[in-house]
Amino acid sequence: MMTMLLKSILIFIFVVISISDWRTHKIPDRWNAGILLVAVLLALVDPSVSWQERILGMFAVSVPMACLLFFVPGSFGGGDIKLMAVAGFMLGWSHTLLAAFIGILLGGAVAVYLLLK
Repeated sequence: MMTMLLKSILIFIFVVISISDWRTHKIPDRWNAGILLVAVLLALVDPSVSWQERILGMFAVSVPMACLLFFVPGSFGGGDIKLMAVAGFMLGWSHTLLAAFIGILLGGAVAVYLLLK
């Protein structure tokens, strides 16, 4: 029951972040902190993802994004990088890499659609 409640709160936070990012192109730190807080509570309630996987997940995608930011200025915002770090903590490294891969594929599909349009 508690797991479902925490996951529902996460969905709510992700929807709020999506709306905020769509409208203002900014992700407020308070929402990233909220995800981190709920992810820690979720880790305590549901140990299906180990703490080691969670810590690795924090860096699996966010560090490459931060490195890319240095080579391609404006490629990502700081909020995006922080969001991937807390999402990585929530999901663990393997699911975070899978989510990033799917996001890259979907982003590429949208780009191709916009180019053809």
